[in-house]
Amino acid sequence: MNTIVSPRAQITTAPPAVTPLSHSSPAHNGQEIQAGVVLFDNDGTSETGWACLAGGRPFRVRSAFTLPSDVVWWSNAPYRSTANRLPRHVRHADYLKVPIGRAMAELGQIGERPEDAVGVVAGILSNTLRMLALVSPSDPDVGLSEPYLYHELEAITANAPLIPDAILRKISASAWEPWTQITNDRPEDTLTFRQPRLSYALSLLDSDVPAEDVAWKHPPAGDPLDHIRRTLAPCFAEFSIDRAMPGPSRLFGLGASGRRGGNVQKTLASHPELLALSNFADLKVRGVWSGNSYRKLHEFVPGTILDFLHSPDAQFSWSLSVIADSVVRAIMAPRTAPGRGRRAMTWRGFWLRGADKVNMFALAMQVQRAGYLPASYGYGWLRVRRPDNASSMAGLLSTALRLGLIPEQGAILPAIVDEVMSGKFGPGSTAPSGGWGAATFAAHIALHNCSRAALLGDDLPLLTGPARDRRRAEIRRAAVGRD
Repeated sequence: MNTIVSPRAQITTAPPAVTPLSHSSPAHNGQEIQAGVVLFDNDGTSETGWACLAGGRPFRVRSAFTLPSDVVWWSNAPYRSTANRLPRHVRHADYLKVPIGRAMAELGQIGERPEDAVGVVAGILSNTLRMLALVSPSDPDVGLSEPYLYHELEAITANAPLIPDAILRKISASAWEPWTQITNDRPEDTLTFRQPRLSYALSLLDSDVPAEDVAWKHPPAGDPLDHIRRTLAPCFAEFSIDRAMPGPSRLFGLGASGRRGGNVQKTLASHPELLALSNFADLKVRGVWSGNSYRKLHEFVPGTILDFLHSPDAQFSWSLSVIADSVVRAIMAPRTAPGRGRRAMTWRGFWLRGADKVNMFALAMQVQRAGYLPASYGYGWLRVRRPDNASSMAGLLSTALRLGLIPEQGAILPAIVDEVMSGKFGPGSTAPSGGWGAATFAAHIALHNCSRAALLGDDLPLLTGPARDRRRAEIRRAAVGRD
């Protein structure tokens, strides 16, 4: 089913109701865990605001400490200001790794009264936690204590080999980082593009990773880097940079200078990063940790989760796309290891971060070659300096779409989007598409500012029988099919 939203479709269908499902609701001590949202006044810096339990009525709160403690509350309180200010059961704005402000924009709640928006977002949060409880490989107490949703999926990495502490110290002292700041542009002077969450997650889950633990090996005689290229065994290498091209080095995050001493001279990277760096830098390999074979990352993910992410209704669920993103983040993130006093990174997570960075670096390079200036990039997203005229804006949008990137909701004028999507700008007569696959529906919602359509299929993965058929019929009536 390749359904996309018409730019002029009038989305009038009511948001899906949150109906408790006993078989899929997260439970704690035999009791269903409730979800709620609280929007504090003054952009989350106040203690007063509006709150709502999923399925309930909004109410006014005078303090976060008056909120029921047996509820998982998602708030708009900034992450940095939550310490010692909010009780443990109240989550910060980045709890889903989709900041609550961006989530409200994607769900069509920006501009709505807070007392109306809290009910809609609370329903979405409840659906997200219920879906996660349905497929989670860990315990069923979803959302109870972890500061981020992806921490609830930590059990995915339970058997993943950990990086030894000595190598972790090398990583922390190296130039390696998955997030790269290229310019000092203010956020309001940039446009953010991202890969649709579902297609982004599925593509990373289909990537190759080391099948087993890696071991130290002495660099082979001759040119170690040439040996690494020829054998193509999974590896992590410590190396120094003797010389590098200034432009790509700066874009990659190694610094602005290509002179010896101008860049970080000693670093550690995974195989994907190593090969990318070798295209614009002279590297001297000093040490290698190598494995024997590759396997697809999805082979290490529980089948219940994979079936869920590949379900026919996945493309319509905003919450399921957030879960897909959370699965990938859980694999990338450090985890709490038995016998260790702190969180430790896995080889697999380090590898995936490197592969993601190389992918975003390649996209940033292509955007730059098209005549636009990347400002920063990270996990599946890229910020670009805002063009100064409509024609350049259309060119940037066309370039981004062909690379599989979509703009943030409502960031580009509808007239420019219509012009680009109708094929009036750039070569060819068809709308540019980056091969969004299962995320086509979500991509067109963002492009055509039909954010309320994101609510239409959010409960589909939780429904069965006639209720699912009715919801599919509502989606078809609200959306227009187009090749």
